[in-house]
Amino acid sequence: MSEYTYGGKPVVEINIKELETRLKKTYEKDKKKKPIFFENIEKDIQANYPPEVYKAYKNKETVVRLDTKYTGVIRIGNMGRRYGVSPILRALKSALMLENFEKSDNTNAKAKAKKIIHQIMRKECLGSDLNKKGFEYAIHAHNELCSAWKNKTVVYTSIPQVEKVVYVEPKVDDTNADKINIYRSKIMTTLGIGFIDTNVANFSVANISLDQLMKTINSISQQLERIVQDWYEVLFENEGIDLEYLPTIQIIDSEAMDMEMKKDLVELLYSKLNCSMSTALDILGYSLEDEKQKRISENEQNLDSEVFLPHNSQYTNSGLNKNVGAPSDSKNLDKQSDDKNYNKKVRK
Repeated sequence: MSEYTYGGKPVVEINIKELETRLKKTYEKDKKKKPIFFENIEKDIQANYPPEVYKAYKNKETVVRLDTKYTGVIRIGNMGRRYGVSPILRALKSALMLENFEKSDNTNAKAKAKKIIHQIMRKECLGSDLNKKGFEYAIHAHNELCSAWKNKTVVYTSIPQVEKVVYVEPKVDDTNADKINIYRSKIMTTLGIGFIDTNVANFSVANISLDQLMKTINSISQQLERIVQDWYEVLFENEGIDLEYLPTIQIIDSEAMDMEMKKDLVELLYSKLNCSMSTALDILGYSLEDEKQKRISENEQNLDSEVFLPHNSQYTNSGLNKNVGAPSDSKNLDKQSDDKNYNKKVRK
């Protein structure tokens, strides 16, 4: 990324020397010694990179500027600077702490997996003056213990020179779970995701900050709209199509996510606060005048009464059926008694 813009678009550069270094490899060939893809770096650059890059490579330039007409850049949180910053950067410190905890627990787990047996010899093996080495007793005791340990059921009777045999286990404990949860919670909160305590054991509800999430999505979608628009402009020019037919690109994913909140706001303003239809439609992104003309046209064509009739159902069709309900000449005395009791309850 350079420090300059051209026509409001950021200018991108490619370091030719760095490109050469990264492309240095052994190009594969078949049995007939023909290259499978490219025979050398020059052919690779010529086929896969813009013309200005290939020209700079041939001229042995150090840096080349890419054509902004064919270059698109998406940056998040760049604050007017050259490079963007991921939203997770704010959570980097907590993420590194979790990584350190994981490495520490991994080291501790490996240490705990090792079986360490310490056989302690009596000091009398060194003689009354403690000047003997006592290697003979130590070697014998060691061999006897190892021989017994090879069996599935270990029975070991130590020689008198052995004082005791003990297991040596690391006394380091794994990282406390509460401490891990604290740093994990910090990461999620930084990213706009919090957890609501529902007072139910082992259960929590995630509360996502839509504002923070949609800011990021809108930042990406607005830049992507421009890139796609520029791509269509180049396409139209190459195909000889008049630019007046150029489509307007609009990405509405974040707006769709926000629709639930808009719906609740419209219901509050129109139904409870008695605001105007124009105010409610503006929030949803519709024009009052357009909707008015559409409704007038629908009424003139009698769409409601003649075209879009309700589907037949038990509610719309029951009045046409004369055989519904209990027959008037029914002789079922129990059924008549039930009907009278039901009608009395309804009147009350």
